[in-house]
This record gives sequence, C-alpha cells and structure tokens, in this order.
Amino acid sequence: MNLRISKNKLKRNNVKLQEKKKLNLDSGIFRYINNKLYTLSSKDFLVELENNKKIEYSKCYHKNYQKQVASWPKHPVDEICAFLKTQSKPLTVFDLGCGTCDMYKNLKNIHKVISIDFGDFEDLLIDVPIHKSVEDVITEGGFIRRNITDLSEFEEESADVVIFSLSLMCKDWPDYISSAHRLLKKDGYLIIAEPVSRLEKKANFTKAITVNGYKLINETQQNAFFKVEILA
Repeated sequence: MNLRISKNKLKRNNVKLQEKKKLNLDSGIFRYINNKLYTLSSKDFLVELENNKKIEYSKCYHKNYQKQVASWPKHPVDEICAFLKTQSKPLTVFDLGCGTCDMYKNLKNIHKVISIDFGDFEDLLIDVPIHKSVEDVITEGGFIRRNITDLSEFEEESADVVIFSLSLMCKDWPDYISSAHRLLKKDGYLIIAEPVSRLEKKANFTKAITVNGYKLINETQQNAFFKVEILA
C-alpha cells in the first residue's frame, strides 16, 4: 500500500517537473522570438521560422503572448474595436500583424475584417476562416498568411481602415506603413497601437508616418504601457 502511494506520488512529481520544464522552455523561446522580431528584417525572420519548423516558433510565441495578454488590465484591441463599432457604415478593415485574430472575432458581424500575418499558427485560430487566395479573403473576410511588406496582390485603396496593434515589429517596419498607405482609401484611417515608450521615441516613427502623408487626428493612452493613435 505504501509502495503504491509512493509510486503515485513520484509519478505526480515527474509530471509537475515535466510541465515546469516545458513552461521554462516555452518562456525562453518566447523571449528569443521577441528579440528576433525587433532585430531582424521580416524576410530574415521568415527564414528563421522556416529553419526551425520543428520547434513551431510561431505557435509557441502566440500561446505565450496570450498568457501575457490575460494579465493586462486593458488591451489595445478593446479600444480599437470600441472606436470601430461607432462607425455608421460597414467598413473593410485590414488587421496587419493580426496574431490570433482578436479583431476579426470582435468585429466580424459589423465590418469585413481581413487578418494578415506571416506566422505559421493557423491551428490556433478558432472560429476564423482561413484562406489561401486573396480573392477568397477579400470576399469573405478572415485570415490569410502573407508578409506585410508585400501586399501587392491586394488592390490599391481597397481598405477603409488599416490597423497595427502591437505589430510594428522587425527592422523593416516602416515598409509596413508604406503597405498600409497603398491599401488605404483617401479618406481611410490608419490606427496604430504601440507601447508608450516606443511612440515617445518619435523620430523614426514620425518620419515613417509623415513621409506617407498621414496626420494625427486622435491619440489616447490606455495606461502606462499602451497608446493608440488614429491617423488619416
């Protein structure tokens, strides 16, 4: 009897140890990917993903990201969605660097949301249509995997709104702004949510914005961590 209890206890301890090891490994991978996202170009980052398919970097990153989001007092997605829900007519919204498509899930019954990211994590997308062709995602909304720096498959001036919610990553992020400029209609909105510290270091950010002709029309700070800017 005592031997059986000891074996069961040992088994439980082994399970806990394995879970702890996996948690530490996932956290380490998350930090590694986060560092790469800010130090590599998007093209080089895609090579990094391709070379490490077995580790499933994208899935690990987004699973850990969702755990972090759960502890935030507010999320920029909530404020952006609240703003878009006040718009009186249905809009075509491009969510660039969409992650697990929270914007689509919140707005799909009001606006057509086209969610774009370059990560390989489609099986994390619950109740989100996943498309291979641009024609299908334009017609139905949902997710398509593409590099944000090259969205030439999409028609110019086809978006009423383009969103970057904590997604201006990789060294070539100014090219993301150029992609947004090409997509946006003349009277469209560009909505950007980024950490306050990053937007306060405004030299590069301001240059990328103004070179494409944008002007700030609204700015809100949710807390010490995030700021949402709406430009036109």
